[in-house]
This record gives sequence, structure tokens and C-alpha cells, in this order.
Amino acid sequence: MDFDSTPLLSIDETSLSLGTVLRYYQLSGRLLPWIRDIVEQHITFTEIQQRDDLNVTLAEVEQAAVEIRVQQKLTDATTFQQWLDSQGMNYELFQNRIVLNLKLEKLKSKIAAPNLQALFDEQKSVLDQVEVSCVVLAEEAHAHQLRAQILEANDFDRIVGEYAVADPLKVSVMKSEIRFGQLPEDVRETLRKASIGDLVGPISMEQRWCVFRVEQFMPAVLEGQIQRSLEDRLFQQWLVERAQEVSVKLGRSTETQSAASSSTVLAAA
Repeated sequence: MDFDSTPLLSIDETSLSLGTVLRYYQLSGRLLPWIRDIVEQHITFTEIQQRDDLNVTLAEVEQAAVEIRVQQKLTDATTFQQWLDSQGMNYELFQNRIVLNLKLEKLKSKIAAPNLQALFDEQKSVLDQVEVSCVVLAEEAHAHQLRAQILEANDFDRIVGEYAVADPLKVSVMKSEIRFGQLPEDVRETLRKASIGDLVGPISMEQRWCVFRVEQFMPAVLEGQIQRSLEDRLFQQWLVERAQEVSVKLGRSTETQSAASSSTVLAAA
């Protein structure tokens, strides 16, 4: 196949051949990532086309459309039409994209299902959360002094408040929920061994000194964002494995093959 004689697009009346575009991508270092993305899209579209267990209902499509319009602040009809025009879409293509995304999420769940619980069990220790009140101080001596005063007075809120008012530039207080996996390993293990209400620290973190009070522990549950994140991970592993099994070359295949058409892939049951 002669890529240099195959026109792809024109810019300012200048026709660019497929070969020119491929060289642009190659010189910029983006050719292989681009090809990899095409391969993964082909594998995904083909899998969606071949399966009969990814049915999408009209109610699901309509609900997803409403959610997108609310999130994007596109509830006004004129604003929505302007947005469609800016995206180069009509309403039919907008619906097709919704159907594709819904089928893709169902596919991810199907692919991930056999290994999802095992992965969750493996990752649960870093997915669990702890809620802490954290006092961050600039100097180690002040951090030890703060801890001693809290223990002596048995009044965390009052002592911490006095420190924060006295020197707000050197003392900051925050309360947050943190996944154990987001914490440095030594901090993670120390907090995991603590009980609710315990003081932990001072601990050196990013050239500051932190004193924590453990508020509550929140075990991870296999649902919501955690489930979607694990399903995405397992789906990506599946994609990588499938991509390693296919043969990829530039040019026309020696065998006649038909790519999955969007109308076939997106047809809602």
C-alpha cells in the first residue's frame, strides 16, 4: 500500500497523505502510542459487537443523557444544541456515544467479574480508610510539646486551637479521610495499630512534623468508586493480554476483514 499517495486530510488547501501524517507521528514519538490505542479500540469494539449480554435499555440511555446534560450545565435546549455543534455531533451521534459508553461499562464488569473479589481482597488493606485530625507543625520541638500538653490536659481540641491561634503561620490543622494506600508505609502501619482517639506522632512528613488523632476506621467495601476502579484495572489487564495476541502491521491485510461498524456496535437491544 502506497501511503504517500493515499490522501488523508487537507490543511489550508494543502493535502496531507497518510504517509506524511504517519511520519509526523513517528517524529513526535506518538506513532506507537497511537497504534496501540487503535488496537485497543478495535479489540474493544469487536468484543462489544460479538457479545449478546451487553443489552442497553432506552431508559438507561435517557437517564445517562439527562445526567450528562445536568453535569455539563446543558439543560437549556439552545445551549445544548450549541454544545453538540461544537463537538461535531448531532443528537443521534450523542445517543450512540452514550450507548457505547454504557456497553463498555457493562463489558468491563463482565470481564472483571471472575477476578474482582480476589483483587479486592488483595488490595483491601490499602483501600481501607482512616479518618484523622492532623496537626502540622514546622518544628519538631513544638510537635513534641503539643503532644505532651494534649496528653496532660486530655483536651485535643482546646490545645490544638490555642496553638493554631498563637502561630497560624507555623501550625495548621486539618481533618480528613485518607486511604491507607495514600500514606507512607511507616505512617500507614503506625496508624493501623492505633485505636480510635489515640495520638500518633510526631511523625516527620515532607519537612514538617505531624501529630495525628485517630477519629475512626472505615473498612473498604466492594462497591461504588472502588468497584469501578478495580474493574478498570482488570479490564486494562485483559486489553493488554489481548493486544499481545494480535498481529499488527501497517497496510492492507492479506485477508479481507471488516471492522465493526459504529451502527452495529452501538445498536441498542
